[in-house]
Amino acid sequence: MQTLFWTSLTIGILIQRSSARLLDDHCKTSTGMRVWNGENAELKAAAWMAGVRNETNFLCGGTVIHKRFVLTAAHCIKDQGNLFVRLGAYNLLLPVVEYSVSNAVIHREYFSETGQNDIGLLQLPLNIVFTGQIYPICIDLNPTEKREVENANTLDAYGWGKTRTANISEILQRVTLQHYNPRRCNRIARAPLTLNQICAGSLDRDTCKGDSGGPLIQKLNYNGTRHLTQLGIVSYGSESCKGLGVYTDVTSYAEWIDEQIKALFSKYSRQSSPTGKNVDKM
Repeated sequence: MQTLFWTSLTIGILIQRSSARLLDDHCKTSTGMRVWNGENAELKAAAWMAGVRNETNFLCGGTVIHKRFVLTAAHCIKDQGNLFVRLGAYNLLLPVVEYSVSNAVIHREYFSETGQNDIGLLQLPLNIVFTGQIYPICIDLNPTEKREVENANTLDAYGWGKTRTANISEILQRVTLQHYNPRRCNRIARAPLTLNQICAGSLDRDTCKGDSGGPLIQKLNYNGTRHLTQLGIVSYGSESCKGLGVYTDVTSYAEWIDEQIKALFSKYSRQSSPTGKNVDKM
């Protein structure tokens, strides 16, 4: 990151919640965390981060959201061949475990020309064993969660993307960004932002190449305990990685995520496809 990267973000607003509907309750293990001009993330941030690669290159970030699924950006996994995810990798070169991807799903209405609906899922052939080093980030399926995006002032982003001194950061980085009115991003956007996208940035920091697919995160209060909840996905920004970036609003796709996981988990749960060649549009 350049206190920049395409990465994940944490928002420091504390909100009491009683109507949360979490995708996976194991995410409650996560109680706190920390890329152009970024700083090293806290070690436990690596627990829900995923490094996505193909057979030759590191591609993007992602997040563990379920025992069989990683959430990422559609553009990261389109036409990439066999895919793999590294988990528990505070140091990208030293993951706790690496899984092949058995099925890659991109939103059927993803358009690279506009960057809209830039969201995808990676299904693993085996269940992730959750430990103190690997567990999911919270995804709140409650439709009212979108208000938390609208009310957020700052967001923290995480990733291994380009920094001022290297094309890839081996150590997971964190950056805090300002949440802006969508109109502010229209000057760098491929198309006017929709209600399903987030505009964020900073004068001296941003997400950058390699941070795509990583999360935007906010710390929310569930029954008196704060847990990190994913609100966005790093999508795209300026080539210079300075100032503004466009992010997919995860809360707008909560129903899609839930439906895809229920359908895919049932369809593929008894199959193992270590080559990761299946790519669906759903």
